[in-house]
Amino acid sequence: MSKQVWAEELPSGNWSARYRHPITRRKERAGSHPSEDAALAAARKAVRELVRLYNGDPDLSPVSGAPTLAEYAAEAIDALPHVRPSTRKRYHSIARQLVKHFGDRVRVDQLDESSARSVVAAANRAGLSHSTCEGRVTVLGHIVDQAGRDGYTTVRSVDWQVPLPTEVRRQRELLDNDTVGLLTCAMPYRLWVAILVSRDTGLRISEVAGLRVQDVNLARRLLRLVGSFDPDGVWREHTKGHRAGIELPLTRRLTAALEHHIRNNVRQGQTWLFAYPDGEPVGIRNMRAAFDRARTVAGVPDAVWHDMRRTLLTTLSDEGTPLQHLQALAGHANPKTTRNYIQRVRAEDLARWTDTIDRPTTPPEPPTRHLVAV
Repeated sequence: MSKQVWAEELPSGNWSARYRHPITRRKERAGSHPSEDAALAAARKAVRELVRLYNGDPDLSPVSGAPTLAEYAAEAIDALPHVRPSTRKRYHSIARQLVKHFGDRVRVDQLDESSARSVVAAANRAGLSHSTCEGRVTVLGHIVDQAGRDGYTTVRSVDWQVPLPTEVRRQRELLDNDTVGLLTCAMPYRLWVAILVSRDTGLRISEVAGLRVQDVNLARRLLRLVGSFDPDGVWREHTKGHRAGIELPLTRRLTAALEHHIRNNVRQGQTWLFAYPDGEPVGIRNMRAAFDRARTVAGVPDAVWHDMRRTLLTTLSDEGTPLQHLQALAGHANPKTTRNYIQRVRAEDLARWTDTIDRPTTPPEPPTRHLVAV
């Protein structure tokens, strides 16, 4: 006969308590625990309580075989395949919010579409954003689907028809040259050029952080995009949009700034363009943290790194750059995505055309080409 209790290590480092049901002989779980000994103790306790329950112990009330959401959520998220560590960490945080919403006694077999709708309703009352609400419904769906794979429920999140709150896109302010100058002044000395790189080439922060010294060709005024860092600090030889390998032109001011940066901040044999004195790359998180401090100093606390990319595409569009060229520069697979990046028409742009209505009208001149001189 197979063993009655055991423990399995999870990707997060915790241990899952497992046991075989003394009556049905099905494999069951008893939550996630920080150590193997704690998991084994929890599994033994679950078996003892089941034995007492089936022996008619009056001190125990009948319970469902499914665990509660509080017990099962962490284990279900740890079991998700192909999830980045940073995403898994965010899912755990969202799961704790779900447990707070539903309480400690709700079992996973009680979760269904109405549960998801209650999450949306609570998010609407709290005034949460569309993305926050969508994240909570997504994590709830992952937990329910994992419970289905473990045999605790027959509900599938793919069958849910849950209306999410309408996302209202706020018009963002473009960053003019004065604001960009203030941001560069407020950034650390070895990172101020990163602002100009993103502003003049449209690179994402992950792509800027992943630039190598050998990717910069000052003589030809070209920047070769080879790879990028992911949120977990791993450099990968591809970028979002699969545009790795393309060459981007450098503006004159960016060429001069990069020449100054390489001369003063890049040591002999250094790999990364933006690195610490020991040669380690700055990475996305530290670069974004530096930008968050700089935007406060520069007086634009609502600015985000992506605004520089949006500013470049909008500026080039105003100058008459064809959409297909903007799409190639941004690395978008779909031109609709590029249109979303281009800021909508501003009021002063419309005024240039509506002002023509107020111009005085002049009577048309009579045609002369059909008149014959007498």
